[in-house]
Amino acid sequence: SAPGIPGNYWASWRISFLSEVLAFITLTPTMLSWFSEGPAWLQKSKAYHLEFVVLVLTTVVFGYYVLASSTLDQYPAVLYALVPLLLWSSLRFGSIGITSSMMIVVFLSVWGVVHGHGPFSGLGTRNSIVELQLFLIFTSIPFLVLTALVEDRKVASERLARLSRGLIEAQEKERTRIARELHDDIGQRSALLAVALERLKEKSSGTPE
Repeated sequence: SAPGIPGNYWASWRISFLSEVLAFITLTPTMLSWFSEGPAWLQKSKAYHLEFVVLVLTTVVFGYYVLASSTLDQYPAVLYALVPLLLWSSLRFGSIGITSSMMIVVFLSVWGVVHGHGPFSGLGTRNSIVELQLFLIFTSIPFLVLTALVEDRKVASERLARLSRGLIEAQEKERTRIARELHDDIGQRSALLAVALERLKEKSSGTPE
């Protein structure tokens, strides 16, 4: 697609290449996350869904003022305002949360550059596009890695909890079995002792004084 962009070929190639990379690490994970985890996500509680809606709306509002409006063009540091929202998405909602939030950020930032707004709008068209692509790529990758590590930790914790529950259940079953065997053994010994005492009593009753 590089020849279709006017200007220097290698500059156009760089824009095309970064666009493909950006799509690969944002759009693809979003689709895979919703297809694979969507059914389980829909079964979550209403409070969980409401929190997700609040996160999405907050990300849209903050993202618009930071990336797509002319209000904060002269303050590039406001980009850090998105970090808490991305952390919230990653740690609370996993891959669905972070990929959805990153898609919102991508859409708003691209919209801002196209309309000449946001912190990347004053660098010229080509430079704005490249800087924006690099920003989105180097923002997405760490949060995706963080999300993967957190989800792996959660899976490991759930497996450990299941193993612990299984071990406790096995111990309880073993204790029940041992108690049952002891009870049966004691009962049998008590019955044998009662029989022996009864026989001894019969023998003693038949013995002349």
